[in-house]
Amino acid sequence: MTFNDASRSFHLRTLSNRIDRFLTKLERNRRPPSRRERYHLVEALQHLYEGRSEEVEAALNRAEKVEPLPSHLISQPISSDSVTLANLREGLSAIRQQQEKIQNL
Repeated sequence: MTFNDASRSFHLRTLSNRIDRFLTKLERNRRPPSRRERYHLVEALQHLYEGRSEEVEAALNRAEKVEPLPSHLISQPISSDSVTLANLREGLSAIRQQQEKIQNL
């Protein structure tokens, strides 16, 4: 799918809102994200930061479905293991601020 700048920005904002809703649902349920959810959410945030909407959507879908980790990561500690819900929220907030700065240029 090809996006022009305006539709790409809108799509990234929509994905950002989906991530926000996912985090809000976790907060309402008073539970931290599972290892699988954390991994896929961190991946989604990395892609969101890079502006790669299709990859954000794929990673977010995996988080929402709590899909398994890639097989090579199952038995080893991974960097997202130490990520908290607050860290995810802070990361999303920082990415949103960066996107707003870019849009206002």
